[in-house]
Amino acid sequence: MLASWRGVHGGAGSSSDGSTPRTRSRSASFMRLLSSVPCGAPHAGTAMSRWCAPRRLEHVSDILPPDLHRLRTLRTWHAMWLTRLDEAIAAAEQRERERQQGVRARPPTPDWVIELGIGVGSPPIEVHVGGCCAAGKRRRAVSREQALAALVDGIRACIHCRPDTALGVLG
Repeated sequence: MLASWRGVHGGAGSSSDGSTPRTRSRSASFMRLLSSVPCGAPHAGTAMSRWCAPRRLEHVSDILPPDLHRLRTLRTWHAMWLTRLDEAIAAAEQRERERQQGVRARPPTPDWVIELGIGVGSPPIEVHVGGCCAAGKRRRAVSREQALAALVDGIRACIHCRPDTALGVLG
């Protein structure tokens, strides 16, 4: 059985006849190792007549190669992936901790916001309620009195969040 297994799969880095090296990715080689187990005659006369995926596994050792070299290679491959998985888990946990810290450290949403115009010293454009999604990026938090004064001075109220209604200003 060992000779036939080597005849189909060859050694690591060599072809089945031992003449020229193969160029195959490690994961493709590993998957081929796992998916290649002897099966019976149902595929006689086809390309899969000697090897195919098992229909039902009786033992885990049925899918493992029989020789020590390949078993150690599989162990090394799994250890490498476990290390990668542990590093990815640690990075994801760190990102989650940072996200939660950012949520806790985020300043509270202001009650009132004034959207500013483009350029230095340009007048305000609109008054918004603090959590309005229509407020632009150029904005500044203001107090209730400043928002009232801005509306009285003629600065437009946002049509989405209606700060004039919330402040009790009838326009």
